[in-house]
Amino acid sequence: MKKLAVLSLSFLLFACNEKESRVRPAYVLPSDSMAVMLAEVQILNAEYQHRDVRRDKLQPFAVKQFDALFDSVGVSQVRYDSSFSWWSKDPDAMQALLDNTLNILSARVSEVKTRKRFETETEEVTDSTSVEQKN
Repeated sequence: MKKLAVLSLSFLLFACNEKESRVRPAYVLPSDSMAVMLAEVQILNAEYQHRDVRRDKLQPFAVKQFDALFDSVGVSQVRYDSSFSWWSKDPDAMQALLDNTLNILSARVSEVKTRKRFETETEEVTDSTSVEQKN
């Protein structure tokens, strides 16, 4: 009987020490959706943090762009902020979310570089073709 009590107590101690997994409420964006939203917000932030935006008084335009982003995906600013707050309370989950966001941003940078390289190569071919035709 003592062994059973000790075993039960040990089990309870180990069970209590394990990290509880949080259940994501319905209003919180899923991690993949949140990562995409974070990437989009970072892109907009990068566009509008430049000093020319402040100098040219484009802040109202920037706010409209953020509103358009949230409207286009059907997520309110309040839901996004609440989701961000919920995810940030779990450092491991937040780190995974930020890693996913970084992967999305890296893929976008790669796409832009590839597109620019292709456009440059296309322009070079077009220019060399037009020069050959003139001769």
